[in-house]
Amino acid sequence: MDPQTCTIILLKQTNPFYISDHDDISNHEESESDILQKSFGNVHKDTSIESCLNYIKLLPSSSTLLLVELDDAMENQAQLQLVSQTIELVSDAVPVIVYSTRDDPQFMLECIQVGAADYVLKPLRPDVIKTLFLTLVRRQHQQQSSPLYQDHLISCSTISTITSVMSPITPTMAHHCSAASNNNNKNSAYLPERIQDRIKALNARDINFTKAIIDSYIPSQPSAITCKQLTNEHEADLRKKISSWDFSPLSLSHDDLVHCSVLIISQVFLLNEVTEFRQDQLYSFILDLASIYHDENPYHNFAHAVDVLQCIYYFTCQLGLVPFADGTPRITNSKTYRILRPRDIFALFIAAIGHDTAHPGVNNAFLINTSAPLALLYNDNSVLESFHAMTLFQLLKKHKFNDILGGSDSKEYNEFRKLVITSILATDMALHGDYVTKIKEQKQRLADSDPTEWDAPRCLEERLLFCSGLIKCADISNVARPFPRAFEWAQILVEEFASQGDLERELGLSVIPMNDRSQIVLEDSQIGFIRYVAVGLFESVSEYMQDHIKRNLSIWEDRKRENIENNHEKTTQQHEQQRRQDSNSGSDTTATDEEYHAQAVAALAKKSDLDSGYTLPAMPTTLAMSSLLSMAPKRYPDEHDHQGEWDHHESAGPVYCSYLYI
Repeated sequence: MDPQTCTIILLKQTNPFYISDHDDISNHEESESDILQKSFGNVHKDTSIESCLNYIKLLPSSSTLLLVELDDAMENQAQLQLVSQTIELVSDAVPVIVYSTRDDPQFMLECIQVGAADYVLKPLRPDVIKTLFLTLVRRQHQQQSSPLYQDHLISCSTISTITSVMSPITPTMAHHCSAASNNNNKNSAYLPERIQDRIKALNARDINFTKAIIDSYIPSQPSAITCKQLTNEHEADLRKKISSWDFSPLSLSHDDLVHCSVLIISQVFLLNEVTEFRQDQLYSFILDLASIYHDENPYHNFAHAVDVLQCIYYFTCQLGLVPFADGTPRITNSKTYRILRPRDIFALFIAAIGHDTAHPGVNNAFLINTSAPLALLYNDNSVLESFHAMTLFQLLKKHKFNDILGGSDSKEYNEFRKLVITSILATDMALHGDYVTKIKEQKQRLADSDPTEWDAPRCLEERLLFCSGLIKCADISNVARPFPRAFEWAQILVEEFASQGDLERELGLSVIPMNDRSQIVLEDSQIGFIRYVAVGLFESVSEYMQDHIKRNLSIWEDRKRENIENNHEKTTQQHEQQRRQDSNSGSDTTATDEEYHAQAVAALAKKSDLDSGYTLPAMPTTLAMSSLLSMAPKRYPDEHDHQGEWDHHESAGPVYCSYLYI
């Protein structure tokens, strides 16, 4: 390969690139372009990754290098993220070389592990520039090698290729490979000491894989995520709102939703045995979390997440586990649910606020039916719930929750992680029936035994199930809110279902009635959901909610009856109006309705005189049609068809038909 046929692209982040001979920058007279062009046929500089990508598309990828300068002012994680993002965007055939003043070996290795082909130090020296084209040679050699190999049988040539990128080969390693090659060049050697390098490489790729999934589903991040400072007066008002069952997140601004979340979670820190987070840490986490919920979703957005969090908080207040934020006296419950510790409540709050993280606005069935990548990744099982949990923990890791809770290998963090994941997975409605059965059984166990007598494994099992029951109730709690709130949530939920139905129809998929905009009846949807889904769960978990949900069910049923009656009255009025219009536009030779009645009675009166004969007048068209329509089967409000005898109170039309056959 001739370097003069290659192109090197310089992606600058901050100050210009410096090229120095023997590290003497000030005395260097030649410009960077002049020196680079002595080694490369084409040199291109840019400050935008988008512009670089557009330029790369115009070039043969097999002869293009991308040199990425790192901003020394950025934190390590941000720099690694930049490198990872850049590598994901460019072609695999274009090697990315990192260029930085940082001479930390660990940081260099991390850059290689996220996919960088090489790492060079500032300032660039001419002798280093002359060897950069060799990175292209190594990349071509890697691509020509077969990507398929057995997991535990790796040839020495493959190891050499991997370790040249991952880390330097020690003399001992090199000798081992050489000896193995001399014994049998065609055979592979079992090298357990190299498995660690392979797993490290896989972990580095997994980071990119996970990030690619998340980036595909989360909304674009704003340049700056901020929140207005909370005044004392406004804080008191929000504390009062979150302490009421008549909580309405749909009426709150985005900033207020963030404040409510922080206020609720902070209530746990008033308890003992909870690792306390600083308020600025909580705000940073909640702001980040809120930004990856899709606000354009009618239902599954950040407001719904806050609604579920507030419901969980209200439940725990009612159980006497957490104090009310507005100063309401703490409830003392005769049944102390000792299986829930304060740190479990904290984990449950985090699960609640993150249980629908980055929800795309369609359900699991849609993802499965369209063979979406997420459905394939999670094998069609709890697809969205698994994705929510994974995305949430990526964010928790970013905000160092694992470190604050004692480290990723600590007991406290592992218990926290297990409870959060289990709770989120429980929100899969496909598992609803199984959970209701288990929760009912647990309710009986709690009534018949003392949790203080349970051993640790049983406490853990019961704790996870109890938290699953709470979050399941909270997830569908809108049907038990005061009716004005329940009505608002019902409308936007139906709209999200209908939007999915519109998309399914556009894609040529079958649309179930629940998602069919032309068939959805709001009252029917809520009555069915409450009767067959919500009631059984609430009866097993929350006695407090039973009265509310039964009251709402009664209101929905009343609305349905009113709608039926109104529709019947409206139909009758429309028929009457049409009859009058047809009557007014009828011919003068045709008898009107009133004339017809009079003439018919006169004609029938002559029936006894057989010699005189009689003839009924011509029946007006509208009267004839209304008579036929009235003979249709009657529809009753209870939706059952009754094919009984004709009700003579419905219409006078059939009366005349009966007389004709006497």
